[in-house]
Amino acid sequence: WRWRLREGLDQLRGNPNSTGRVGTPGAGDSAAMAATEVRTAEDLSDQSRACRQMLRWLVADVPQRLDVSVRPEPSSGIGTVRVTAVVRGLDFHMADNAEVRFRVTDPNGKLLELAGEPAELRAGHFEAVVAAPLAGPWIVEATAIVRGNATVSGDTGSSTSTLSTTTGWASQPDLEEMQSVSVNQEFLQRVAGISGGELVSADRLDQFVDRLPQSDVPVSESWSWPIWHQWSVFLAAVGCIVGEWTLRRRKGLP
Repeated sequence: WRWRLREGLDQLRGNPNSTGRVGTPGAGDSAAMAATEVRTAEDLSDQSRACRQMLRWLVADVPQRLDVSVRPEPSSGIGTVRVTAVVRGLDFHMADNAEVRFRVTDPNGKLLELAGEPAELRAGHFEAVVAAPLAGPWIVEATAIVRGNATVSGDTGSSTSTLSTTTGWASQPDLEEMQSVSVNQEFLQRVAGISGGELVSADRLDQFVDRLPQSDVPVSESWSWPIWHQWSVFLAAVGCIVGEWTLRRRKGLP
């Protein structure tokens, strides 16, 4: 942890606190000091460079108040991406009380506006899913309206700030589809499970067609009814009232 920024300089300058001697060095000491000077210059250069790089690293990657990232969303289809906006307040803490809008421009210049939905598990993150079926450059412009209390530089009170940034990505759905010519059995099985279907191999296709007329089609129906219109519930309510009245009379209560 000792950076040795000034190691050897005191000896070269004749500082008695570091060498323990005061006076003019001899011939042997001159050669040693010359070697020390070369070594010290190299050490100082390396250590100074390390410090400069460390300080530059500490201040160079300061996050912006609005950052937008794009990542593929293969589970929603080929070419689909998820756009995520990270919003920070004046104190650079995550801002949940923000209104985020996305303006997406496709390769043909058509605009699509989407509202950013808050992420379920991450505070200050707002997301939107964009289907990009066209190949080419896509541009997304994010705008965030942050409402909150300003507590920077002694300023206290309600504040509203508007932030905006722009990013983009290259959509190549045809290239992604042709990356592999093999059948993605896992993806097809997942789609069949979600949709209630069945994955049929080519050698079983004729059997599948023959039993289609005898297959049951699942039908889902939602219905509701008022609970107080049931005779059993009415009798239970009357029984509770009669039982409570009977107990009170037997105990001599009014």
